[in-house]
Amino acid sequence: MKKIIALLLTVITVMMLLTSCGGSGSPDPEPTSKSRPVTTGKEENMLTTTMAGLPVTLDPDHFTLQVEDSIINQVYETLFKSRLDGNGLEYFLAEEVVLNEDGTVDVTLRDAKFHDGSQLTSEDVVYTFSRLELSALNSGIYGLVTFDVKDDRHFTMGFPFADQGGDFENLIPYMENVRIMNKAWTEARVEDINGSVGYEENGTGAYYLEKVTDGGDVYLKRFGDYWGTASIDTVKFKYYTGEESIAFEAGDTDFTTYAPAKLGSVEGLDNVKIEEVVQTAVTFLVIGCNEALPTSDIRVRQAIAYALNRADLADAASEGAAKPAYNIAPATVKYYTEDVEKFERDLQKSKDLLTQAGYSESNRVPIEIIVRGDRTQWVSTCELVKANLEESFFDVEITQLDSTARYFQADYEMGIISFAYTTDFKMYNILFDMSSGLDLAGIVDDAMLAEFSAITDEASAQKCMRDAIETVAYYPLFYPTTYFAYDDRLDLGANFGQYVVLFSEMSWK
Repeated sequence: MKKIIALLLTVITVMMLLTSCGGSGSPDPEPTSKSRPVTTGKEENMLTTTMAGLPVTLDPDHFTLQVEDSIINQVYETLFKSRLDGNGLEYFLAEEVVLNEDGTVDVTLRDAKFHDGSQLTSEDVVYTFSRLELSALNSGIYGLVTFDVKDDRHFTMGFPFADQGGDFENLIPYMENVRIMNKAWTEARVEDINGSVGYEENGTGAYYLEKVTDGGDVYLKRFGDYWGTASIDTVKFKYYTGEESIAFEAGDTDFTTYAPAKLGSVEGLDNVKIEEVVQTAVTFLVIGCNEALPTSDIRVRQAIAYALNRADLADAASEGAAKPAYNIAPATVKYYTEDVEKFERDLQKSKDLLTQAGYSESNRVPIEIIVRGDRTQWVSTCELVKANLEESFFDVEITQLDSTARYFQADYEMGIISFAYTTDFKMYNILFDMSSGLDLAGIVDDAMLAEFSAITDEASAQKCMRDAIETVAYYPLFYPTTYFAYDDRLDLGANFGQYVVLFSEMSWK
């Protein structure tokens, strides 16, 4: 079971730094007489986007910054990605995937080249998976997939932990994050297989790294031998030290990200289009169920839920870039529903529950909230949680951490953390299973585990979602949401929002 434990642990930890996204188109703004200045990107066949930080590495297994991920997605590719509309897989380096009756999977690689001109082979895939042990993003999948190489373009993937949930279908959300590296090129640059190649790249993507300016701007150039198609010749990541949206409003960039609260400045511009993007993750409060804690009493946990103002917390945690969440799973999960207990704020109900549990104004409940200190917005959220709870019969102490280690000890009353998606709600049983190592709340509920095991259809899945919420072991806060604003001459392509932002799919009208 420890292999599956490691898998989900990695995903939870990394989601504190990175989020995946899936989009849904939003209506075009009403035309006005106002326009923003336009770039000359169309004439130069260049697209300029913003970045708020400087990349440190382009190694797809050793990066931690969102800006690095954005660039890596253009230069490296995975075998496949699952489409967020539920319509199966989108193939990238895998030309064909065949699921066998015994659970193994036959893969045929497409005819693709790396940026140095060498051919993609099965050995490159095997090597890539073998160097995941210390990957910041992908270490959880290390050892969960085996390979039987047939020839340079054909191999079979095996899943030795399939009986513990590590089968092909359940591992797709994690395998799709593994970007394939060139074995010979990488080995020439690292002494240890787990070492980083630093600020170099040799991927199979539509773009290669052309240059980095003294000011930090990154230029990607279209790869002439790319197996697919790309329309735009140059993608420029413009390093901007101030508010990124200002560069867009000034006409310095073609494509950028906005938080909902800051959309007002561009919503009325007649040459700007806007796309809403809901990210496939959930941020939630863990509420401790360990019998040594006062929160082991479900009445205390319910009192916490009724004391909180979810909408305000979601705004504080995301600077307005979020939608309040009511389910512990995001909408991308099969059979998702919001028909669950919402625990809307009711301060009197909170106090009544605490009175039933033996607490009062003079006998208040001590609560410790743990939070990563480097997540300043989460720290602000905890301050608001403290203010909400102390209006009821709680005394709250906030403890800032410099790592995620303590989250897995279940020795605290509350904590804030983010959880990456899986499309199968059954996999959320790890949050309720003490043997998984990921029961962050320390809840012991055999009936809940039995209910997860019994999921077979929409009705049983949604009942399980409702009952999971009603344990109040996990209080969902929000689904991160953001918006892309872009020049109206830019076509984002038919697949925008289905997996990651790929500039190869964009073109100038």
